[in-house]
Amino acid sequence: LWGWGQNYHGAVGSNKVLVRHSSPVQVGTRTDWASVSHGANGGAENPIFGITTAGHLYGWGSNSNGGIGDGTVVKRSVPVQIGSLNHWHKMGPGAGNTVAVQTNGTLWGWGYNERGAVGDGTVIYRSSPVQIGSLTVWADCVGGKNAMLGIKGSTP
Repeated sequence: LWGWGQNYHGAVGSNKVLVRHSSPVQVGTRTDWASVSHGANGGAENPIFGITTAGHLYGWGSNSNGGIGDGTVVKRSVPVQIGSLNHWHKMGPGAGNTVAVQTNGTLWGWGYNERGAVGDGTVIYRSSPVQIGSLTVWADCVGGKNAMLGIKGSTP
């Protein structure tokens, strides 16, 4: 995985903050990325996420309101693993919050939750993933500015 650009909040993942990269630099040291996604509106306050081929979820960049999901609110200039699970299937970063689906069909959310966008029935900011409901039928998800969406179906 390679990144470049302004690198505000360490979003490029190069272990530097506010150092612009006008050509591609490797993001961290992993070489097994399966997918990558950036939050809604492309804003600098939104973290970036990647899932490895083994199903591990990583986040980096801005972490205000716990948007990365690593249990902190500390900016991350390199990818950090979110939890120890390796069952992540899809993620849908929003605007400072994220929704994700695990391979068992469960739905998870975290981050900015002032308007209830995490979906856990509260308005408490979540710095770590919390399961949304108890259903195991979620197949896909997408984040937005103040809302998240999920598709019920079957996961691979």
